[in-house]
Amino acid sequence: MASVRILRVSLALAVLLILVAPNVAALNIGARSIKARPSKEYSPETAWDLGAYGCGVTIAVFDEGVDDRHPHLNGKVISGFDSTAEAPVQQILFGNNPQPFQGSHGTPVAGLATSHGGKPFFKKENLPTWPEDALVGVAPCAWMVDVMFNDAVNGETLEQNIVQAYEWAIKNRNNTWGDQDPSNDGIDIITMSWSPNDGTKGDDAISKAANNAVRAGIVVLGSMGNSGATTYRDWGAPAAADLALGIGNLLNGRTVTRDDDTITPSSTRGPRPDDGDSDPYEELKPDVSSPGQGIVGTGASKLDGREYEYVCFGPGDPGQTAFPCKTSFGGTSAATPMTAGVVALMLSARPELTAADIKEILHQTAQPHPQQTPSFPLLSAKYNYTYGYGMTDAYRAVKMALEWPGMELGKDTDADGVRDFQDKEPRNPLVADLRASKAASAVGGDRDTDGDGVPDGRDPYPLDPRNKPEAKAKAETGGVPGPNLLVAALALGAVVWIRRRSR
Repeated sequence: MASVRILRVSLALAVLLILVAPNVAALNIGARSIKARPSKEYSPETAWDLGAYGCGVTIAVFDEGVDDRHPHLNGKVISGFDSTAEAPVQQILFGNNPQPFQGSHGTPVAGLATSHGGKPFFKKENLPTWPEDALVGVAPCAWMVDVMFNDAVNGETLEQNIVQAYEWAIKNRNNTWGDQDPSNDGIDIITMSWSPNDGTKGDDAISKAANNAVRAGIVVLGSMGNSGATTYRDWGAPAAADLALGIGNLLNGRTVTRDDDTITPSSTRGPRPDDGDSDPYEELKPDVSSPGQGIVGTGASKLDGREYEYVCFGPGDPGQTAFPCKTSFGGTSAATPMTAGVVALMLSARPELTAADIKEILHQTAQPHPQQTPSFPLLSAKYNYTYGYGMTDAYRAVKMALEWPGMELGKDTDADGVRDFQDKEPRNPLVADLRASKAASAVGGDRDTDGDGVPDGRDPYPLDPRNKPEAKAKAETGGVPGPNLLVAALALGAVVWIRRRSR
């Protein structure tokens, strides 16, 4: 059974290969292309230019273990937990700071999200200066908790191990970790690039555990999987969970600009299978897509912990040997921690944001790909079954986070143009009345509810007071008409066609 599970898990993991290295210019392209790290192409419109580095945010890496002895991660891990068979051994050897017996997956994942490039800092005023080619993660100031599990047989299934890990994270949501530094308290984010439950519609034990973590106040991200557009698709857990974020994988064109980025053929397409609860928005997975191939990052350590390597995320460039990558790694496993780093930037800018706020902001600020057309236009003017709501944009996400008015947990923008938390009947696309006023007009009217100068009928976010360029563009093109109930029902039915593979 262990071998079967590891094959299943491998759909969300990368296969290690010996490859020729890309050139030095490829370093940290990903963090720059999502507009997190400053660059000549995008500055001053980057998240770091806004002063967001992930300081004061703690990310739990759910994986096979993170080697915090790596010089790019030194000092980051404040605690950890191992739910597998090695737990007693780990406890004896490392206490609450478990170390991987294999560092080929968890360590690169952690590096993409939080690598400080060998210059530890945990306060914005201590921001270091890095050389251009430094391997720095998206949120280099964030803290980390190492939550470890694998396919080791210990009388429990891998699924049970992972559920136990979520329960531990919920229990420690507000843990002070025994020190006097409030900046590292608790757990704010869980990033998980494993998926033993493939083909799920979000009703499996891990998805339920992930939903519980979100309800406890933790943002949960999961890799969509690497089955591409095949008939059978490996929607993984926790990506398939109603309240979690499912992340797709972009192929970076080896440039900072994202004009040449595109979805990888292997990135699992949506939508997720219908779970039968009459809420179509939960099926709109992936949520966003981030770079997971064509970049270079902090590599896996050797088992003795003394020699460290770099890892190439995706195929190397033939003939380029300026930077030594001995291993390759990629897929949605890499795209997920990239996005977790963006979430850390958002929370460092606005700590009170809820998981629902984070999800909605990522949806609204994601940049649509030129090939991205609405898959279910009556449910969303942006969502596409390949890219989700678009390509992650750290700058716009942090900027909107700083201005965000707030919303309720687990509720997204409704097709009728009124945010669910202010909509009298949020699941009825024919009723767009504000809870505060029964006289409020539906989409299609001339009323300007948010006062941004764009009439509600032509404003994609009529309760969002910021006058965004995309709102103006929508107004100029006439906007999207309000849906009728029959057609909306047909749109909902379109997500049901996906057949879950029997096991």
